[in-house]
Order: sequence, then structure tokens, then C-alpha cells
Amino acid sequence: MRITAFSLLMIFFMMACTSNTRVEKNISTTVSGEMLFTGPNSLQAPVSNSASALAEELNIDVADLSSIGVSAIEVSLLEEQAGIAESLLLQIVSNNNEMMTLGTLSPLEGGTSFELKVAEETNLLPYMKDQGATWVLDVNLSEDIMDEMQAIVDLTLTITHKN
Repeated sequence: MRITAFSLLMIFFMMACTSNTRVEKNISTTVSGEMLFTGPNSLQAPVSNSASALAEELNIDVADLSSIGVSAIEVSLLEEQAGIAESLLLQIVSNNNEMMTLGTLSPLEGGTSFELKVAEETNLLPYMKDQGATWVLDVNLSEDIMDEMQAIVDLTLTITHKN
């Protein structure tokens, strides 16, 4: 009984000594697509922020990264394109990870800048460690667009790492 209590106390003490730090970082990317038709369409861009680059910015080892969450998403469209956009859905996918929803907004109500409702409990770390990661913004359109459509996606990331 003493050994068990002592072991539990030691585990608790070791966990208390290991502290995590949370840091917020804003990143921005431009997603695009061409020849888009009425209905759902996808705008895409490769993920350019790798886990190793984020770790280097924080002056830590990649192995010390615990998670990369999303706390806010803002999507900006050109005025003429925002007028025909009905809904937005931001996702991420990579070579070794299934598509994951990050945020959504439907219907869109006026303006050119939209704050998406962020999905709960997202962790981008496996995607940012994977070389084939891609941002995918699904836009539901009420009219065709034959020219290129671009959207600026601003994300606020919450990076958790070990000290």
C-alpha cells in the first residue's frame, strides 16, 4: 500500500514539474481556384507553415510541440465574389491524414470579411508535420465564376509546447 501511494505521489510530482506553454500565432494564406460553377467549389493552397518552422520561431525542438489548435479563422473575399458566396467551410488535408474541418459559416451576411465558427478540438500538428498538407476552402456560389477566385484566410493558432 505504501509503495502504491508513494508511486502515485511521484507520478503526480513529475507531472507537476512538466509545464506546458501556450503561444498564439497569426498566419495567413491565400487560397484560389478557377472556373467555378454554381454550387460547392474548392479553393486550395499548400500549407506553408511546417511544424519545424513554427518550432524554430519559438526556439524549441519539434519534439517539444504538443499541439497546434485553431482559435480564430477569418476569410476575406473580393466584394463582387463575396456577393455571390453563400457559405464557407475551411478544412485541412494531407498525404497521411484525413480531411479535418476547421471552421464553417453559413449563411454569409453582407460584407467581405467573415469570421468562421471554429470547430472544437482541432490539432493541426500531424498535418503540419506531413509534407503534403493542403488548405481547402469550400465556397458555395450562387453564380458561375470563370476567372480565378481568391480568398485570404487568416488563422490564429494556439501552439502548446513543453518547456
